Amino acid sequence: MNSDRYFIGQIAWFAFGYSPKGFMPCRAGMVLTRNRHAALFAVIGYSYGGAGEQFHLPDMSAEALMPGNYGGFHMCVEGIFPQLNYQ
Repeated sequence: MNSDRYFIGQIAWFAFGYSPKGFMPCRAGMVLTRNRHAALFAVIGYSYGGAGEQFHLPDMSAEALMPGNYGGFHMCVEGIFPQLNYQ
């Protein structure tokens, strides 16, 4: 799995129980720092909560596609920075 094929902030579902390199799980309690994840913060900001130096990832744990704790939604935190497309 290579995160350089995904946009920073893109959410993907994976059918295995861990986050691939460059991704973090979208579940409650995922708090990141602006300093360490500046590109992701530039994309999502405080959209899912946080303040000051900390921001949150969305909690999508209730959106399970498979029963149990296997698989889940993950957000790309290292990848392609999405450019705005003005037309």
